Amino acid sequence: MVDSVNITNFNLNRNQLEEHLLFWVCSIGKNSRTAAHCLDLFISLMRKWFRMKGMTPPRSPFTMIKKKNELHTNNKWIAAGMKICGIGCYGMKSKTFLALAYGDLNLKTCSVEDLEAVLGIGPKTARCFLIHSRPEQKYAGLDTHILKFMRAKGLQLLPNNLLKSTNSP
Repeated sequence: MVDSVNITNFNLNRNQLEEHLLFWVCSIGKNSRTAAHCLDLFISLMRKWFRMKGMTPPRSPFTMIKKKNELHTNNKWIAAGMKICGIGCYGMKSKTFLALAYGDLNLKTCSVEDLEAVLGIGPKTARCFLIHSRPEQKYAGLDTHILKFMRAKGLQLLPNNLLKSTNSP
């Protein structure tokens, strides 16, 4: 489970990085505690499903999503599961989860641009994932409300200069 209080961790293994990125996707529109709780419920629900089918659930969240998806006749199960677990915007987030599961991102080395190329991952999600999973990242995880406030205060840096990648991992 993602620790929403101590979210920064530079020593995550592959499975933990996958869960960490799914957490950042879930956190869109939610506070960190709620996002972590909802994601934990979703992963627990998937594990329970595998066990009910007499299978050992994969340790990798991406592999679990992919294998479960391949055992269904359609991919609507993921949105339904997200809805049950309280993950908002489940229609879009289910597509993002599937894109991540079927993608080939190396979460230890991917760039902001690599992350933003995934359907449903924007500048804040990409940057927050990197800031909190790798040391010495020179990014800011600014949401639309902060950007709007900064523009209202007359800052002309946005979005090009501030949102461009300044650090290549």
